[in-house]
Amino acid sequence: MQEHCHFSEGELRVVMIESQPAQVQRQHYRIHDAATGLIEEGYVRVADMVDRQPWLGGSGPFPVQVIAARVRRSAGAPVQG
Repeated sequence: MQEHCHFSEGELRVVMIESQPAQVQRQHYRIHDAATGLIEEGYVRVADMVDRQPWLGGSGPFPVQVIAARVRRSAGAPVQG
């Protein structure tokens, strides 16, 4: 789709949550930006999602276990490495 639409960074983001077997009490998720690729990947506990239904409301940050995240640099910041 990106080849045809040429989205800019932040213009289209896709959140994917994969189904898990019933006995697994967490779900794997990935967040992708159409222009730049994977933003974040991790797990979220099913109980945390159930507690916040039907809306997230003002309940604070959503607890997730991040296993991979793209590190963003501010414009002009030197690359470390």
